[in-house]
Amino acid sequence: MLRLGLLTHNFPLRPGTASDAGSFAADLASMLHGSNCEVTVFCQTPGQAIQPPSGIKVHSFQWSGNDRKLGQLNWTGPRDVLHLFSFFRNGRKEVLKFVKDYDIQYCLALWVVPSGYFAHYAWGKIGVPYTVWALGSDINKYYRFGLRGTIRRVLNHADHVLADGLALVQTIDSVAGKGRCTFLPSSRTLSNGKSGTISRSPGCRFLFVGRLETLKGIDLLIRAFERAVEKGMNATLEVIGTGGRQSEMVQYIRSHRLENRIEFRGGVSNEELVEAYRRCHCLVIPSRSESLPLVFSEAAQFGLPVIAADVGDLRHFVELYRAGQVVPPEDVGALAGAMESFVDGRMNWSFEGIERGAKELSLAGSAEKLKNLMGMTG
Repeated sequence: MLRLGLLTHNFPLRPGTASDAGSFAADLASMLHGSNCEVTVFCQTPGQAIQPPSGIKVHSFQWSGNDRKLGQLNWTGPRDVLHLFSFFRNGRKEVLKFVKDYDIQYCLALWVVPSGYFAHYAWGKIGVPYTVWALGSDINKYYRFGLRGTIRRVLNHADHVLADGLALVQTIDSVAGKGRCTFLPSSRTLSNGKSGTISRSPGCRFLFVGRLETLKGIDLLIRAFERAVEKGMNATLEVIGTGGRQSEMVQYIRSHRLENRIEFRGGVSNEELVEAYRRCHCLVIPSRSESLPLVFSEAAQFGLPVIAADVGDLRHFVELYRAGQVVPPEDVGALAGAMESFVDGRMNWSFEGIERGAKELSLAGSAEKLKNLMGMTG
């Protein structure tokens, strides 16, 4: 049996949480854990006790940030810099203890930074091999913060380098050498969304799932939806997620008298997210920057078409699976027009194509490929 260490900085407090990419890490841990693999998770202490999925052990280390999200720290803010120093100092020390205490034979690092950094440190000190899976923010964000040398070392010494986006694969190949990186989609596994179990709400209901941040384009979506409604579009919008622009967007909706058209749900459980995908008619991805977002494959699980900004890999996969319509990024008018086209039945998309996308981008498929890479077949 392989004793696998799953290294991540983003792991949910409890199963069934649909807040962010952390739930993907929990789903993956459960899929890898089995008769030929024992999975133990390494992560920082989130300020509360973690309730892992059945059979999964978690080793968490203390740091001064406590319940702060690593991705929300400001790398130029003096106080946050101290938190980051605490995170990396304590993590380096604890990862060696983790590998020794649990007799870890192999590490899988989710995100090149910070998890790949810890895996590389353990490899250098103890010799435990590792695979690293780049998931967007690690390369797109941290590569700019003076970590280029660190990232190159992590990539160059890994057994395998994976990335969850085609553009991300090209970026990593430019850093670590052509052919070094392989595409492997990330996803979250929700309830089976076949057409027989879906009960769409009357009328037309658009859905947004993501962080309420500038990067994710929630402001663009609200303005586009308002413009389409002013032109007579009969539809509603459901918004799931939390973030720094939430209060601003809620105030905007109130001041523009859109409360009966736009519903903010905040953070939801997996079960509530499933129901949202079942009752809504079209997912909107208005992001200013993306790779291949988890919500794309989630929507595919429920046969849901998408309207997506032309960023990252979205055009490629929307066109590949005939999954909906792509609009220019940060174009409020084009986004509004696409929503009007969907309501009027003028948007072309294929349910069969979306079903194919759900299968090819599934986390189960990615987990099987990981097992093969790490010698867990049989």
